[in-house]
This record gives sequence, C-alpha cells and structure tokens, in this order.
Amino acid sequence: MTGDSADESRSRASLVSTLLAIDPSSLGGVVLRGRPEPQRAAWIDRTSRAIGATAARRRIPAGVTLDRLLGGIDIAASLADGLPVFAEGLLAGADGGLIELAMAERADTTTIASLCTALDCGELHVERDGFTRCQRARFAVAALDEGIDDEAIDSLLAERLAFRLDVSELGDNAVSAGDIALSSARERLSQVSAGAEITTAIARTAQALGIDSLRADLFSLRAARALAALDGRGSVSA
Repeated sequence: MTGDSADESRSRASLVSTLLAIDPSSLGGVVLRGRPEPQRAAWIDRTSRAIGATAARRRIPAGVTLDRLLGGIDIAASLADGLPVFAEGLLAGADGGLIELAMAERADTTTIASLCTALDCGELHVERDGFTRCQRARFAVAALDEGIDDEAIDSLLAERLAFRLDVSELGDNAVSAGDIALSSARERLSQVSAGAEITTAIARTAQALGIDSLRADLFSLRAARALAALDGRGSVSA
C-alpha cells in the first residue's frame, strides 16, 4: 500500500468512526475484516467513546447462550428475593451504544436473527422463563469478521451494517470530529433534508452498480445526512 493510499484508507476509517458516532443505530454499524490487531481494538474503543461517554458497550462472545443474549431468569437474585427476577441480556444492555460481535463469521443463526431483529426494529420482544418483556435495543454493531478463505459474516447481518473496513485500514486515528462538533451534528441531524434529485441519484448509482438491496440506498442517504449535519449544512448536497 502506497503512502497516499494508506493515508486515504486511514482517513476513510476515521470518517466511518465519526459517522457512526453521529447516527449509530440508523447506520447499523461496520464489518471489520481481518485478524485481531491492536489497532482494531483501539479503533473500536475510540468509536465507542465517541458514540457517548456513558453509552453502553457490550461484547458478544462466540457461543453466547440465549439467556446471556436476550435475558432470562436471574437464579441467584430470584433465590435471594424469593420471587422470579429477570436479568437483562446483552442486546438490551447495549441500548444507545455499541456491540462488539466476536468471530462474527461463526455466529449462530439465533444470534444473527436476534441482532437483525434489533437492528430492524430498535427493540426486542422477549418471552422466556415466564417473563414477557419489550426492551429498547438501539445500537451499532462492530462485527469482527476473522474468517479465513471463504469464511464470511452472514449476509443477513452484513446487509444491515452500512460500512466495511479492513483491519489494515485502521491507523492510529479514529473519530475526526471533537465532542462539540459531534454534539452539534447530532442535534442538527433531524433537520437535514435531501431533495428528490439526491435520492434519485443514489438510487440510479446503486442500480448502475448492480446493487439490488434497498438498504444500500437508505444507508447512503443516512450517511449523506450525517455528513451534512457534521458540515453544518441543512440539506444534502451533490
């Protein structure tokens, strides 16, 4: 990788981090492809902090149990109280923050389905161990794809995450905007508009590239609105 292309990749990684910090749940998250490296952990850590100093961060390990993922009865607390006590799962616990999905290429179908439901709906309906809960679960996902050869993250989850980065693209910097700029961008985001010419151009570009998922159009529009908010503009420009 040449110096110019390396700088461009690092700049792109920093921009992805910033956009996720502005609008995490609407952009879904990022697929981080590559083996574990120190810069990967550092990038996730800085992105998580930029989403919010007090925002939740949860790591979903490979082979996570359904109780740990969605929640279920807390046996110790239930025995102590003499009544059933519900323990919150990892997904609900990450509301407003970031989920780090370890070994995403090997995640089982239950984990994938639960993540997809939360990303689509922003909440989870849990019926387990005699409990019925509707839990808010709006978060971004950093899916760590460490697959070898043909191993890859499930397409259903990948389609719901706006960005793709290779670990080699992650330099020392993440989050190109300061706290004040990020806060202002978040406040401005809901007021940013996009004209018909912009949405038409995005749709035509996706069609020309052979992309048949409407999620790509939506993510492009959401990223463009976040960029406009960051730049202090009230509308998306070409």
